Amino acid sequence: MTVAERLEAITGIPARKFERVLSLPRRTKQPSSAIERARADYNAPALDDPERPALLKKWTDLCYIEIARVTTTAEAREAYKNTPGGSDVRRAALERWKELSWIEVNNASNADEAWSAFDSSPLHTEVRRAACHKWLILCRTFEEAVQAYHGTTEGSYGEKVTLRKIYEMYHPCEA
Repeated sequence: MTVAERLEAITGIPARKFERVLSLPRRTKQPSSAIERARADYNAPALDDPERPALLKKWTDLCYIEIARVTTTAEAREAYKNTPGGSDVRRAALERWKELSWIEVNNASNADEAWSAFDSSPLHTEVRRAACHKWLILCRTFEEAVQAYHGTTEGSYGEKVTLRKIYEMYHPCEA
């Protein structure tokens, strides 16, 4: 534990503030998975280092292995986040995430499950819209709509949809 982290534990003041103001050394997080280590290895050398293509290949190969192993949308989202931006492996991770999301949407039998499928699906995709539509169909009570609203992010599509549903349930004749 660094001095800044000990001070945070005692005072409740974030360690980063001590580190920034006092120029204290920061603890660097050690990569915990093979993919994180491969990403760190790829990002370590200079951009013109001749080893970078081999390091990128190692990283993407590990990502493809991870994508093949995922079985839940949470795992698929994490696999997607671990891939190099704009790469073929990132597109493959997104496709796997969408596949698993479709399964969740199709299996949702109540409003909570449909909302969970919506919340765990990739942004700006057809599967996310389908999950939202299914939630709208399955949401039967005002309380379910309010509960779903509290799980949304301000300004998000989910917030807009839940607010609309709450309004429709409260004023059914005006909707």
